[in-house]
Amino acid sequence: MFYEWNSMKITAISDIHGNFNDSVVDLVKASDITLCLGDLVEFGEITTKAFDFLLQLKSAGKFLMIPGNCDTDCLSSFLEYHDGLNIHKKTVDYSGFSFAGFGGFVDAITYSRAMRAHFLSGTETFIESTLAQIEGSSWIKDFMQTLGLRFEGKKLVASPESDDLILGWDKFRSSCEFEENEIYDFFVLNASDCDIWLSHTPPFGFPGSERMGGFSIGSKGLLNAVVARQPQFVISGHIHCGGVWQLGKTICFSVPPMSENYALILNIDTDSTLTHEVIRIM
Repeated sequence: MFYEWNSMKITAISDIHGNFNDSVVDLVKASDITLCLGDLVEFGEITTKAFDFLLQLKSAGKFLMIPGNCDTDCLSSFLEYHDGLNIHKKTVDYSGFSFAGFGGFVDAITYSRAMRAHFLSGTETFIESTLAQIEGSSWIKDFMQTLGLRFEGKKLVASPESDDLILGWDKFRSSCEFEENEIYDFFVLNASDCDIWLSHTPPFGFPGSERMGGFSIGSKGLLNAVVARQPQFVISGHIHCGGVWQLGKTICFSVPPMSENYALILNIDTDSTLTHEVIRIM
């Protein structure tokens, strides 16, 4: 892990979701390294245009990528084939810095069980808020049914078959899902000496990662690994909003979505100063 910082300009993009903006090429050329944190496409919608876009970025400068929860096995194979692109479950040294990457999302079964427990332990205010949300959103009602939850008056209860419903939760599943212990073990056992950790999913509790009912869609495995090993930086996407979070000595960045033409620029100087800015790609 570095103590005397090298100078580096890092561009980070995430959650592209099919918005293959050619102007990103100029960002790659102007940066020392560009990092893509996944979700190149929508669920399963991989096309030759997506592959051409990645090859264009790779030819413009140093470029590393991890897959997101929307990305398919086909993309993972593509990244493996083109040497130097993929950093999922790998570490890479470049220009005096060491990077470690882990893509994808927390296993949907684990996640949905945790969310169900979160709902069932809710306060009266939480229950009233959830009822109000259901009135304005059929999607939330459908989602709760998928978790095996229903309201009896103002009481939230789990159906007897709720676990069977969760085990059959296929429509929200991804081909790039991992158990929390896999995420934790990778970073703690393989990336302890790496300066910069890349993850599609942010650490659990990252501000802005709260979704329905205030439940964070971050990773507890990543959170625990950061607390245990304290890398210099963690850069993540997935939650479609920018933000900065200090965890001990670690600075965690969330990259806003490139689907809305955003990118994050980090400038690290040799005098140990760090600046960052969110830019709109035109």
